[in-house]
Order: sequence, then structure tokens, then C-alpha cells
Amino acid sequence: MACSTCKTGCATDEGGCGPRKAQQKARLDALIAQKYPQMRWGQPEVHDLDEAGVGPAEILTLAHELSTVNKTPCYIVPGGEDDLCHFIYVLCLGREPSLIELRDEAQRGKRPSLWLESEHLRERYLRLCLSSLTRAACVQEVALELDLDSDMTPDAVEPLAQLREVPMPGVFTPALLKRLQRTVDLLQAHDIEHVDMGLLDVDATAFGLHPGEYPDRFGVPPSLLNYFFYAQPVQMTTVSWLPTDVRRSAQS
Repeated sequence: MACSTCKTGCATDEGGCGPRKAQQKARLDALIAQKYPQMRWGQPEVHDLDEAGVGPAEILTLAHELSTVNKTPCYIVPGGEDDLCHFIYVLCLGREPSLIELRDEAQRGKRPSLWLESEHLRERYLRLCLSSLTRAACVQEVALELDLDSDMTPDAVEPLAQLREVPMPGVFTPALLKRLQRTVDLLQAHDIEHVDMGLLDVDATAFGLHPGEYPDRFGVPPSLLNYFFYAQPVQMTTVSWLPTDVRRSAQS
């Protein structure tokens, strides 16, 4: 069962992770004063970006080490234009080639080398968000779900597969928790602070921050996470369409 304080599967002994959360809140208060002197979303102090945070070279090293300790593939995904982080996806439940790889091929203009043994594929990942603003990371459980669009096949010019990325506000699936602990241990070994999602997935006004243009762009107020990691809402589902050659069964 996930901890009600940090939204992950931490130890549930007396006190839980409450004392650590209090320490992290004090640290976040100091970071806000340092990185957001104007207290407004979209206006961080970005001098020495990546040098102050977790840079690309270290992210590459982390991905290799995460793959080794978790005995599973890991994938680096650069952050978008408005993001203040890069991502590492740790494949926990799925198969290869992974849906992350297929999406990357499509985004680079290549036709994904995909055939569907099923019209529905499901994968689960740990998604590390590594801040380029400070040496901090957060970890979410993410589902990738691929479905063949029945409206586009078999009569459409080419079949399409719909790929959804569905982030969770923490880590909840029991099968992911051992890998989560190994991941947190590795972050600590690199002197990267793991910040609980329970602290980040809160209305940023609780920390005295102004939302700026965020509600106009996304339709909701920003959470604290959006000031240090990525721009989109914490649980926003993203959808991609992948062209694919579909191998059908003999019954089709």
C-alpha cells in the first residue's frame, strides 16, 4: 500500500516519512527563495542551467547504472521547450521493443518497426524527472497504453495505433516498489535529492508562489512540481498516433 504522506511505497513504521517530508519542505522553501525571487511561474533564475542541476552527461551515467541495478532497459527522453528537467524511463512491466522506443522512432520520422501480437499493449514505468534547475529528482509511475484504432482499420489507407502516456501522482503498483527503492538509493549515491511527490503535487500558492500565465495555458493552477521539473499538469495524459503495419491472425 502506498504511503499517504509521500504517495509511494515507503516504510509504514511509526511516523512514516513525516520527519523527512518536513526537512524537504524547509529545503523547498529555501530553493524557492533562491530560484524564484519573483515568486512567479515561468520566471526562474536560470543562470548556469544544467550546471546547477543534473546535466546531460550525468543523466546518461544514471541511465546506465539504473539499467544495471534494476536489470531492465532504461530510456532517456529530453524535456520539452518549457520543461526544467529531462526524463529517464525505467521499464518495469512490458516487453521489447518498448512503446517508448516505438514512439521515439515515430517522432524522428521513422516508421515504427511494430507488429501487434495483440490490439492492446500495456507497459508500466518508473519515470524519473531530473531537474536542470537544482540537484533534485522526483519519481512517478507511468502507464503506456497502446491500442489499435478500430475506426481506422482495416479499411483506412494505413492502420494507426493510439499510444497514451498516463502518469500517476506517485508510485502505487507493488511490483514497482523494489525498483523504486533501488532507484532512490542510486539517486542518493549521486547526491541527488529525491523529492516526494506528496510535496510536489500541491497547489503552488501554498508556498506563496504566483501562477503567472500557467492557468491560461493549461486551464488549471500549477503545482509546485511545475516550478522545478516539467510544465504540464502532474496527471495530464498525452496521446500519440503511430503508423504501423499490423500482422493479423489467421482468423482475420
